[in-house]
Amino acid sequence: MADHKTLIYVYTGITASLLFKSIPFVSNIYILIATVWIIGILTVAMLTMVYYTVMSMERNNRTVSFSLGFNNFMQKIIEVVSPALFVYIALNMNYEDSWYILGISGLIMVFLYPELYKSLDVYF
Repeated sequence: MADHKTLIYVYTGITASLLFKSIPFVSNIYILIATVWIIGILTVAMLTMVYYTVMSMERNNRTVSFSLGFNNFMQKIIEVVSPALFVYIALNMNYEDSWYILGISGLIMVFLYPELYKSLDVYF
C-alpha cells in the first residue's frame, strides 16, 4: 500500500486534473477565476513535492543542483509543448476536447510519476 506522502501527491494531482477538465464547463467568471486560482495552488504544491522527492533521492550533495536542474528542464519541456498541443487539438477537434485531453494527460502523469520512482525504491 502506498504511504501517505504518495497518496497526498496523487490526490492533489487528481483534484488539479479534474478542475482543469472542468474549465470549459464553467460559465461564471468568478467561479472560473477561483478554479484557475485553486489549480495554481495545487500545481505549486505538486512541484514542491517533486522537488522534495528529487532532493531526497540524491545521495551525493554535489549532484543535487544537477538533479534539480534536470527536473526543471523536464518541466520546461512540458510547459512548452502543452500550449502548442492545446492549440493543435482545439484547431483540429474543438476547444472543449482540448481541455479534456490535456486534463486526462495530467491525470495519467499523476499516476505514472510515483511508479517511476517505485522501481528505484524511493517513496514520497
